[in-house]
Amino acid sequence: MKNHRQSYAGISNDQTHQALTGLSREAFAELCSYFTHGWQELHSFTLDGKPRQRQATTKTSDVLPTSENKLFFILKFCKTNPLQEELAHDFAIPQSHANKWIHTLLPVLSGTLYRMRQAPARDVRYLNEILEA
Repeated sequence: MKNHRQSYAGISNDQTHQALTGLSREAFAELCSYFTHGWQELHSFTLDGKPRQRQATTKTSDVLPTSENKLFFILKFCKTNPLQEELAHDFAIPQSHANKWIHTLLPVLSGTLYRMRQAPARDVRYLNEILEA
């Protein structure tokens, strides 16, 4: 059996796109532009908070080489809630790598939604404002 790696570019059907990501192509593209900025921001600093001295690069062997693939991976995880083993199989990576990607990309997605003002409210005090709007 050939090892098949799922990628965003492989989704040609709009209905499949909606089912896997929960978004239309247009909404995905808008979210992706914010997500890309968040990803680049994350990688512009070292672990100790200092600016990187050199540009982060993408390897040709990267499992998720583009922002679209990274966003697709994390949205598929959030939307379909698969086991990590299933997600790892879909993207042809070990389960431990799927786990690392999930824990890396979830905060980027969360920050993206906050920047877009699309994150859910976490404080009941603001419920009336939300309901009135």
